[in-house]
Amino acid sequence: MLEPFTNEEARCEQANLPNYGAVKTETHKYVEYDNGEEELCDLAADPYEFESLHESADPALVEDLKARLEALKSCSEEGCQEAEDAL
Repeated sequence: MLEPFTNEEARCEQANLPNYGAVKTETHKYVEYDNGEEELCDLAADPYEFESLHESADPALVEDLKARLEALKSCSEEGCQEAEDAL
């Protein structure tokens, strides 16, 4: 039997997560954590995001998603809408 987290347990779990930036397209989700870790999920093949593919993925795909994330990190005003539209 699974027991649900209490509010206090949930807060503790979230407190242990590093800060991160992420970009999500219709097919993939790419995450960069402040501790240097990366994740890449194929949302069609793995909709619950159990397996990270960043080490075995096509390097061109990873670079494209990294560039999109960087564009979103550094955008302002109308540039943000343009960066989002590119997704």
